[in-house]
Amino acid sequence: MLPRTMKRSWLVALAVLLTGCVVDQASDHPSHDHDEALGVARSALTVDQEIAKASCSTSSAVVQGLSQQILDEIALCLKPGVLVKVPSDSKIDNDSVHPYLLKPAYDALKKAAASRADVIHVSSMFRTVVQQYFLWRRSSCYPAVATPGSSNHETGIAIDVSDPDNSTFRSVLGANGFKWLGSFDRFHFDYVGAGAVNLRGQDVLAFQRLWNRNNPGDKIAEDGDWGPQTESRLRKSPAGGFATGADCGPPPPPPVKPWPALEIEAAAEGADRFSDGASTAIVDVMEGDEYLVNLVVRNVGNEVAKDVTLGVWIEEPFVVAVRYDIESDWGHEGTFEINDANARADNPQHDGPGSAFALKINGLSPKETKRVRVKAKAARYSIGLADAPDVRVWVKDVPGVYTKEDFGAKATNVDGRQTYNAGDLKAWAPVDIYSRVRWSFDGGMLEGWNEGGAAEVNAEDESKGLVVTTTGDAPQAIGPETSFAAADWPAIALKASSTLSGPAKIWFTTADAPGFDAARSLDVTLPGSETREVVVRLADHPAWQGTITRLRIDPPAGAGTVAFDEIRMTDGGGIPAPTTPAAAPDGGGGDMAGACGCRTTAGAPSLPALTLMGALAALRRRRRRP
Repeated sequence: MLPRTMKRSWLVALAVLLTGCVVDQASDHPSHDHDEALGVARSALTVDQEIAKASCSTSSAVVQGLSQQILDEIALCLKPGVLVKVPSDSKIDNDSVHPYLLKPAYDALKKAAASRADVIHVSSMFRTVVQQYFLWRRSSCYPAVATPGSSNHETGIAIDVSDPDNSTFRSVLGANGFKWLGSFDRFHFDYVGAGAVNLRGQDVLAFQRLWNRNNPGDKIAEDGDWGPQTESRLRKSPAGGFATGADCGPPPPPPVKPWPALEIEAAAEGADRFSDGASTAIVDVMEGDEYLVNLVVRNVGNEVAKDVTLGVWIEEPFVVAVRYDIESDWGHEGTFEINDANARADNPQHDGPGSAFALKINGLSPKETKRVRVKAKAARYSIGLADAPDVRVWVKDVPGVYTKEDFGAKATNVDGRQTYNAGDLKAWAPVDIYSRVRWSFDGGMLEGWNEGGAAEVNAEDESKGLVVTTTGDAPQAIGPETSFAAADWPAIALKASSTLSGPAKIWFTTADAPGFDAARSLDVTLPGSETREVVVRLADHPAWQGTITRLRIDPPAGAGTVAFDEIRMTDGGGIPAPTTPAAAPDGGGGDMAGACGCRTTAGAPSLPALTLMGALAALRRRRRRP
């Protein structure tokens, strides 16, 4: 028969090789009782330094000084009397660094051991967060190591039994309230019987208290949660222990009453297509299109928010609610599914719910998020007419917790417990609604128009117009991508003034001919210094058909300005067609290339009468597209 010391070494080695449970051998430590005085450091090294020089055979006893202080903080201050020491005796051979268990677990272990004639060998019991961190950082040495703060060894219910075939004590331990973890960790048992309590996070909290006591200028949250703040402080803590150890101090304040804590957000789905001026960072949609708005409310508190009611308001006539649905991510965080609240008969109809309504979304469990998914229609062009029309949402009522009658009302916030957005639980999702056939520039924005050639294009703040400054040949003002039927819009109206003389050109592209070409252009005479409207009949051009995808206006060459107050497509009623088409320009192509079927408003000159250099002075305040 092998000597006992050789047998134990063989058992430990087998455990390391065959199981995912870390066997924390402490044979290099002079004592298994660890009753050293509080605050006495065994090493001047930090935890990180001890890990750096450790090998796979190094025991977590190298962090024993700090570990003992954490244990004392739990056993003496946080949970006095809950953990008891498990000594070695004739029936239990205890080789744990910290031989501690919950008292009911110890009683059950003694009963199980007494029912057999042989000795039960226990290699690990209670483990502090610093021990768990030490082992976790050296996880390459072991098949499996739990993250600090998550191991059952940190709760006082776990034991590792060094049993070569793992069958000798399995049944008797099971009969006394211990649950085998399974083949994944075949040496590990958790006590789940009568009297078991949850000490999860107590060792993390104990370390946080020790750190704050010894580092008053660098305090961290005492919340019992393992995270980056706690990890960074533990790494630089003295492995041998702090100067000041466990200190129970005054009794803790009474626990905070459980309470829901709500957050609310709103966002339109889409992109910021024309990021200039006041439109920057706002989703842009096109008139007539439908888009989605997500109205989100989540409970980050520790109590259910019961019978939550939301208020919703839609900014008609610019935005119209088409449909809504209520969803939840309960049980599948981050993935939303239709919620029971969606079928409530006391909620408004789903299709066409109106411009203002209340939604009862039932309760919100802690960590649950609910989403009202609104399909909205961009019903009317808004530039210059409304300041980013929106969909608004607010928490209207949580009985006994929070009440807010409407979006702008002051909230009744019980005990000031709702702190998100300073306790004003509301949000809104704005959009800018652009047109495919109209550009008014009244919002002081370019609305997607850009410069090309010898030109600069700016949005002018005071007059709210599009100013094209030409500096030479081939100046261009290039419109945004669009899409409309040529048959629906046979003409274009240009409300403009100009300091330039000579004909301008209008170019267009179609879905079938996406590039600009002289074969798809017409001449137009712009007004002079006085702002007037010129209407050009484009339907007389043979290529004006199908889907129009982009426009371009080329002012006359030279140095000067053209200021567009508005550019819009029109039905062109009352415009006579030209009797004699003009000849195609050089490199043209098509019988109507260069033709002009246009009119100006009454009294407007057919050609610019003046070249007003003074008009440049009126263009001092400009906003360039970023």
